[in-house]
Amino acid sequence: INLLDAHYRSFQNEVLPWCVSRGIGVLGMKGLAGGSPKGRIPSQGLATAKQCRRFSLSLPITSLVCGILSMEDLAQDISVARNFKPYSETEKHELLARVRDVATDGRHELFKSTKFFDGPHHRKQHGFDLDTPPVA
Repeated sequence: INLLDAHYRSFQNEVLPWCVSRGIGVLGMKGLAGGSPKGRIPSQGLATAKQCRRFSLSLPITSLVCGILSMEDLAQDISVARNFKPYSETEKHELLARVRDVATDGRHELFKSTKFFDGPHHRKQHGFDLDTPPVA
């Protein structure tokens, strides 16, 4: 559930509407598109972490799983929650249009199409090679 997802093997377009129509709660994750500790979307300058969190929370999800690595991250996420106002449809479309050119091939969402995702703990759980580092 992130800005890039709408353009490549999209959970939010293909699965989320089905879940919502059946009253199934959805936990959003990978709101920053994983990758680096601060997330691929912010680290690539595509959108801020706050914009990413607000976008994800503007979708019909039950809750959003947020990786919090520091007190700064926690304060930022609390600020987004306390001041939350969903993006309008126009604002969502503008954000999606901004990332379209770099989102359609999955280059920033490797967890969808490669074995290079998450950290060593999760790679081991899935039986993946730990000697080959994930692409940052």
